Amino acid sequence: MTLLALLRGLTVLVATGVHGDRPLDELVTGTVNTLLTGLRPR
Repeated sequence: MTLLALLRGLTVLVATGVHGDRPLDELVTGTVNTLLTGLRPR
């Protein structure tokens, strides 16, 4: 469910162009890395 919400949010950012000066691939990579870090067991 969280992943779906994240992907929808990224889709909105891409569609509206609201990702600032960061390149789109950098935005997606950073978001995925943050998500994976949060999902790793500690």
